[in-house]
Amino acid sequence: EYAAMLATLMPFNQAWAAAAPVLFYSVARENFAHNGEANKHAWHDVGAATATMAIEASARGMQMHGMAGFDGAAARAALAIPAGHAPVTAFTLGFPGPASMLPEKLAEREGAARARRPAETMLFRGSWDTAL
Repeated sequence: EYAAMLATLMPFNQAWAAAAPVLFYSVARENFAHNGEANKHAWHDVGAATATMAIEASARGMQMHGMAGFDGAAARAALAIPAGHAPVTAFTLGFPGPASMLPEKLAEREGAARARRPAETMLFRGSWDTAL
């Protein structure tokens, strides 16, 4: 199962994800089970659920890493994801290892300073173009 899931990732992600002990997908149910109507919030719900999982993982000393770099059709086939469900994000889960385990370019990225987008580029008040 693990090898089949790993094969659904883009080569860049395969290069480092293979060292993770756990690989999984978040999957959205596109319609409500109770009435069959479209759940337009399904992907948000999945995001909230996986964010909560990441917080819990961190509290236990583990890390989760989400990946958009995967082949959705391959994931559907490998995991037998039924119609009406969509693979949203691939994840690794495990205890952090040394950066030296990573391919050289990824090890460099891991040690590099990280920058966040300024809040005023994402938070608005009153109208879309009025930054906080």
